[in-house]
Amino acid sequence: MEPPVIMDDDARASQAIWPEETSRVLDRVAERGGTVLLLGATDTGKSVLARELLNRGVRAGKSVALVDADIGQSDIGPPATIGLGIPDAPVTDLAQVPPRRLYFVGDTTPARHLLPVVVGTSLLVAVARSRGCRLIVVDTTGMVSGRLAATLKFHKIQAVRPRCILAVQARRELEPLLQPFAHPGGPVLVRLPVAPGVRVKSPQARAENRKHAFAAYFAGAREQRLPYPRVRLWPPTHPDRIESAPRRICGLLDAHGDTLAAGILLCASGSALTVLTPLADLAQVATVQIGDLQVTPQGEELGRPARRR
Repeated sequence: MEPPVIMDDDARASQAIWPEETSRVLDRVAERGGTVLLLGATDTGKSVLARELLNRGVRAGKSVALVDADIGQSDIGPPATIGLGIPDAPVTDLAQVPPRRLYFVGDTTPARHLLPVVVGTSLLVAVARSRGCRLIVVDTTGMVSGRLAATLKFHKIQAVRPRCILAVQARRELEPLLQPFAHPGGPVLVRLPVAPGVRVKSPQARAENRKHAFAAYFAGAREQRLPYPRVRLWPPTHPDRIESAPRRICGLLDAHGDTLAAGILLCASGSALTVLTPLADLAQVATVQIGDLQVTPQGEELGRPARRR
């Protein structure tokens, strides 16, 4: 199979030119619908494939959804969250799709957050199914090497139960992840080569993407106070500890633990929590979930405080 030629992947509005055979494969995947999980290392064009599948599904008259579990390079919602988008028209940029739901993870790498990433991805896929979406595309992080990555992908596939796994690989680097599911009755495994036109993004470019995404999300945010301890902190934390590591990314959760919005926890006292968030009405906020990452409203990442034993 000829690899697709993807032009200027750094420009999010770029268009893809697909060889006929690859185009037929994508048409079949989109036509059959169900849940399609994308696997691939960084810089393999997963986001372009996600957009292409969604657009083909929309043009075929299907209700489609994207679960964006690439928490470091998010298109749906801010970084450090998993987002659910349900486009009703073709898009040139996945960031055009507004998030219908978020799941807060609290960091831009899944390395210390395997359980939240698996749970959040599974929950948002379930939401998309409950809303009648007939094609659900699940984008994932580029962490595919090593035991930690294998554990994450194995349990994510178990939890999501995709109809199809679309694996984009340069050689055979994804085969260890696919082997447990390469049996009759399992998901359909579709292998595609990495497109030669995909540009390798430097760590600096990826950090700049996150900065812009954070800044865009918090552009309309304002400082608000939440009464403490009526609104709880998770993990359970004394407010004094917040002062030693301020400006932590946080999730604002309702009484069921569902994410209402992301925020930045600015400070805490014995009577109030001060957060910066675009969420206008905080009446349903029951818990502030503290993330690992410290970030400014302008999107500058300040690091991660050391975890206390």
